[in-house]
Amino acid sequence: MALYGDRGNAIALQAVGARCGLDVQVHALEAGEEWALDFDLLILGGGQDFDQSKVTADLLGRAAFLKSFLIRGGIFLGICGGYQLLGASFRTQEGLEIPCLGLCKFITVGSSAKRLVGNLAFRAELGGEILDFYGFENHSGRTDLQGHSALGKVTRGHGNNGLDQSEGVYESYGAGLLVGTYAHGFLPRNPLFTKHLLEQIVGASLPFRLSPFEQASLADSRRG
Repeated sequence: MALYGDRGNAIALQAVGARCGLDVQVHALEAGEEWALDFDLLILGGGQDFDQSKVTADLLGRAAFLKSFLIRGGIFLGICGGYQLLGASFRTQEGLEIPCLGLCKFITVGSSAKRLVGNLAFRAELGGEILDFYGFENHSGRTDLQGHSALGKVTRGHGNNGLDQSEGVYESYGAGLLVGTYAHGFLPRNPLFTKHLLEQIVGASLPFRLSPFEQASLADSRRG
């Protein structure tokens, strides 16, 4: 699934990795394809409810693989619909129950009320550093974290549910990490977090500076 250009997250990993001196290899996984255990990060993009229902059968058949991947230190990043599938349950606004991976206990319920749409900004503390995040959200689902740790606190927009200012999930899983967010354009818009994920993989700090364009874009986001 790759709604709203979510494939750009993989491109951003390669671009930031290159600036950090890393050769990031990307492989697009297809349903029914055999997966190897030699990758470090898995990204599941967003999709319509119908798309989610199509991919869940394939993913549920890989539940043991995914748990092993995380326990050994892998990172699983879910965006929007991909984020929802990491949880315990997802009921659409039509009442359809879409099976989820159950990697976290959080639940999502679709609402026929106003969709949560627009620019999204949130703030988080990672490694003692305060980071501002930006993206675009468009979802009917309301996610209740059920005690899991949010990725950040909403400063503009709606986030997980439009009520408690939580956005996304950021949770350790064995030696690995689960990250979920409703923010499309997540890694391209947030290169410092992209660097953070790469640092989790290599286990070391990486040299990286924002370009003048990136600095200007972040300044514009803060003003807007």
